[in-house]
Amino acid sequence: MFSSRGQRKTIEGFRFRLYILSMGMAFSLLLIFIQLINLQIIHGRSYQSRSKSNMESFVPLIAPRGIIFDRNFGTEKAIALVSNRVSFNITTIPAKFSSKKEREQIFEKLAQIVGVPVQSIVENSKKEKSPHLKTTLLEDIPFPKLIRLASWIDELPHITWETIPKRDYLYKNMYAHVIGYTGRISQKELMKLRSSGYQYYQDVGKIGLEYQYDKELRGIDGRIRKVVNVKRKIQQEATDQFATPGKNIVLTIDHKIQEAAYRASEKYAGVGVGVVVMRPSNGEILALISKPDFDPNFLITVAQQSELNRMLQDENKPFVNRAIQIKNPPSSTFKPLVGLTALEEGKLNFQEKFFCNRTFILKGLRNRTFHCWGVHHHNDIVGGIANSCNVFFFNVGLRLGSVPILKYAEYFGLNQLTGIDIPGEVPGLIPSDAWKHKIFKQRWFDGDTMNISIGQGFLQFTPIAMATVYAGMVMDGIIYKPHILKEIRDPVSNELLYQRKPEILREVPLKAANLDKIRQGLRAVVLRGTTQFMNHPKLAIAGKTGTVQTFSITDDKEHLRKKNEAQHAWFIGYAPFDGTPQEQVLIAVFVQFGQTGSGGAAPIAYRIFQDIFLKPQNGPAVQK
Repeated sequence: MFSSRGQRKTIEGFRFRLYILSMGMAFSLLLIFIQLINLQIIHGRSYQSRSKSNMESFVPLIAPRGIIFDRNFGTEKAIALVSNRVSFNITTIPAKFSSKKEREQIFEKLAQIVGVPVQSIVENSKKEKSPHLKTTLLEDIPFPKLIRLASWIDELPHITWETIPKRDYLYKNMYAHVIGYTGRISQKELMKLRSSGYQYYQDVGKIGLEYQYDKELRGIDGRIRKVVNVKRKIQQEATDQFATPGKNIVLTIDHKIQEAAYRASEKYAGVGVGVVVMRPSNGEILALISKPDFDPNFLITVAQQSELNRMLQDENKPFVNRAIQIKNPPSSTFKPLVGLTALEEGKLNFQEKFFCNRTFILKGLRNRTFHCWGVHHHNDIVGGIANSCNVFFFNVGLRLGSVPILKYAEYFGLNQLTGIDIPGEVPGLIPSDAWKHKIFKQRWFDGDTMNISIGQGFLQFTPIAMATVYAGMVMDGIIYKPHILKEIRDPVSNELLYQRKPEILREVPLKAANLDKIRQGLRAVVLRGTTQFMNHPKLAIAGKTGTVQTFSITDDKEHLRKKNEAQHAWFIGYAPFDGTPQEQVLIAVFVQFGQTGSGGAAPIAYRIFQDIFLKPQNGPAVQK
């Protein structure tokens, strides 16, 4: 009996434990079922996307920038000035490494394989703001090193390479200050441009036309889809979205003329030269040179910062565009404007002459003697310009007073920007009585008026600004805005998308007879004045020289002053004098420490004129 009761208790205990076990198993299965629903139905898409992202990735396909051509695009003489070449970069995403130790080991091995200091790789790996962003470790590596890397890639987890288009500045230094260069976008630039679609890994224009027309030249990036297995080996790779190249741009510059200007100014490459060649009839820039210069190809890699720093510390300032960013007294190239002012204001007539015996005495409490560079006897306005006679313009300037002279300088826009489409232009300086009192706490003296009458003293203008003044004299007072962009074209079809039209910058109402008399004076400079060596039987040239009297010179360089080696040189002229406005080309040359206008600047302009008009292969290009 007791045995039977014990058995029942045992059986009931077993059943109870079985029931508890069954309920536990059922509850566990229910939890598993619920989790399956959660994973597969509720969050299925999310986890599927995560899983997919672990096996596939999208790599940017960098769009090539537009090609830059000279003005002869569409003809057999067309020349590409900037194109793109294939470049290979080694990249990584630092956050993918499991530890700092693993990253250091991989970087060490990578450095040994490609033969570079490991420190450069480490430094480059820290350049991006976030470790989750793609980082370029080595840029523009040679193809043989890429082949070696490919053979070791299985031992370099999270290291990959990419093929991207890189700028190729085909004529190196020749167009450095016109075209500029590109470089990796900075954090400051990215903050400003992110809303326009710019990305952290892209290159942007830094200076010159690359900067000015960056939005036109940059394309639209595509992307490549890559699928890898658990061993990180690529299983699939295909273009998911093709890149759209940037638009091509055509310049007003003629490569043959640019080349001629570059060669002609080579002598002064180390001291400083600014050259502007333009068409006064529409403002097109045919050539623009600044020296010292630099090779933009050295500035387009990740390692560009060291080269940039070196150039920024260079006392010759190779980044400064001396055609638009350096302003100096215009010296005697300003005299025709003073003469024109006197004629327009009725303070001088065509027949009136002044006598020059090399000195001019300004009478006052203390008489001051001003000098001319030669003895010129009696000169009218044409002779005064031809001989660059200081005494003639001392008389004219004192008769006029400073106010009309400076007023006409403002009429010609010498205190404003010309608006040329290269970044960095600086405005000129037109002084005044109020300006002098503010800066020097002094009033304006007659001696100041005499100085500006010959283009010395406080006046300061750039070569591009002075070029527009002479363009206005050539074009009867109409001044066109100087520009370098001619056209924008589709990179595939070459369809014309935009064409720059001539734009009048300003109009100065001037009497035709007065302008004609000033132009006669500019022609006489070549016929019987300071640049008679430019009097060519087949080419009529007109122009004006200038020599800047530098005064801020240390005692240890006084010997240079005596030899004129501390003076700057100007020449501004045009040809053919007897040609139509469409045929005429104007050249402005400024040479730092060029000694004299006739000896330093004018020979450069003369060589360029000869290359343009006296060499048959160049003539048609200028007339297009």
